[in-house]
Amino acid sequence: MRLDDRLGRDPVRVVVDSQARTPPSASVIASSRTAPCIIATTETAPRERIAALEKAGAAVWLLPQDPFGRVDLLALASKMAEEGIVHALVEAGPRLQAAFIQAGLTDRLIVIYAPKTFADPQALSMLAGAPLWQIENAHRWRVIRHYQVGDDIVVELERSLRQVPCQPAE
Repeated sequence: MRLDDRLGRDPVRVVVDSQARTPPSASVIASSRTAPCIIATTETAPRERIAALEKAGAAVWLLPQDPFGRVDLLALASKMAEEGIVHALVEAGPRLQAAFIQAGLTDRLIVIYAPKTFADPQALSMLAGAPLWQIENAHRWRVIRHYQVGDDIVVELERSLRQVPCQPAE
């Protein structure tokens, strides 16, 4: 996100990339002159990729892995807090977003529904992660508001205070 009106400051960009695969030429890094770009990667990421990212202007944080070899999101949240980053807008694919929710790091969701349909048997759902087969294990959300922007419908949700601990089905 870039602020065109310059009334505020551009947000810090944090890219979660367990193996430092982000190309050094990526626009998120090239725009780091106006706002820092941090690549959060694991200690197992190839050193030559890390060096290339740093040379391109990105800061690289080496973090522990979770049990699946990905960036440990609780360690990332802790590091962000140490650096004074206490709010984050997470733009993620279904697996990473589900991991943030599963880790208890998501307080609010903004879901945008576009009036378009696609048919792809390989497509992931909005959230992809450990299967939850029982409704009592579902994450609970409360609708704060909903509105239309052009043809799109925006729904803002907040984590319910009556949260049931989420356990994947066996």
